[in-house]
Amino acid sequence: MIAGVADTHAALWYLFGDPRLSASAKSAFDTAASHRRKIVLSVISLAEMVYLVEKNPFPRLRMLICRCCTTPITFFRKPR
Repeated sequence: MIAGVADTHAALWYLFGDPRLSASAKSAFDTAASHRRKIVLSVISLAEMVYLVEKNPFPRLRMLICRCCTTPITFFRKPR
């Protein structure tokens, strides 16, 4: 079941543990993960990530995009 739709920055900040993510957004991601519910992204979010990689050398983001393209179902599961 889908818990919600994430903004590009919120998803990236959550995955990279960025302190700019608000406490309420982090809580929403954590709650969804603990209940094994999905938070989805729009297609434009993937396009924004590709743009970021093309604009700047961003190896961690490049790895995530490659992973998304090969295993889209598990792309945004936070590692345990």
